[in-house]
Amino acid sequence: MTDDGRVLLTLRRPAKNRQGAIVLSPVQFLRRLAWLVPPPAQHQVRYAGVLASASKVRRTIVPRPAPALQLPFPIENMRPRVQKRRMSWAKLFARVYSIDGERCLSCGGPLRAIGAVTESSHVAETLGRMRRPRCARDPPQLTLDL
Repeated sequence: MTDDGRVLLTLRRPAKNRQGAIVLSPVQFLRRLAWLVPPPAQHQVRYAGVLASASKVRRTIVPRPAPALQLPFPIENMRPRVQKRRMSWAKLFARVYSIDGERCLSCGGPLRAIGAVTESSHVAETLGRMRRPRCARDPPQLTLDL
């Protein structure tokens, strides 16, 4: 900072006009500093110089990946990793809605899934297998007088 409240910015390398420092007002300094802040949701690492992607000498400096290993046995004999199975519907309901989908509400016995109903035409069939009657009517609809 100078005596009159302006910012003295010293440069690492002198500019083309051999000037080694720039005197800026506080607003100009903050404007230059704000340009260095990356925009939101962007990569935070930016490379410059020889590490920049367009650098001609980058290939000589950046290490290359190691060559592929030659295994003493064929890969076909290896068993694939078993992927973790996804969470059951009952556990998802318990996590999201705080409903225990693995225990009966009245007797506390274990429940089991008998199927997933994805279409309304299958509701009667599913309820028929459970020996429960279907709803008497659809829920009432709102009528708006505009």
